[in-house]
Amino acid sequence: MGYNAESVLNKRVIFMKTAVVTHIALVATLLTTPVVVIAEPRWVSEPNYDTHYNGASSCVNEQQAPTAAMAEQMALTYARRELAQSLAVQVETSFEQMLTATGSPNNSTIKRAVKDHIQIETSALLRGSRVAAKWRDRSQKQICVWVVLQQQQVEQMTQRLFAQLPPLSDQSL
Repeated sequence: MGYNAESVLNKRVIFMKTAVVTHIALVATLLTTPVVVIAEPRWVSEPNYDTHYNGASSCVNEQQAPTAAMAEQMALTYARRELAQSLAVQVETSFEQMLTATGSPNNSTIKRAVKDHIQIETSALLRGSRVAAKWRDRSQKQICVWVVLQQQQVEQMTQRLFAQLPPLSDQSL
């Protein structure tokens, strides 16, 4: 078997032509494919509080999603996430105030456990949230959603959470 330089050269040329054609096809595909950029939404407002509801709203630009339904779903997800964060802060603040009022020791392990439990309870509570309003802001080309929870549900969750805590005045904590 002899070494045939011409055969090797032909194989390399064929390989290079194939590679160039493949790269050109890839670049052409990338240049012609629409790009969908998913970004954080612009909030319509901070969480909306009134005497009966806790709520949060969010708007997503229609161009951030492939379809209007997808934009609505994204807005709903962002609004629920904002509502969950607001509720968690509200309950954690109540817990901190209760610790201060009872003169309980500053135990980071208990605080971390309670914070984790608050997140679990808040997530469960959000399953009971409902969409109070949906609208399309044509001037901004946005789809907006307002999600609410009844204040009574939030109060019941808070009471249930605090009822599950060990006695906070116990110095063994």
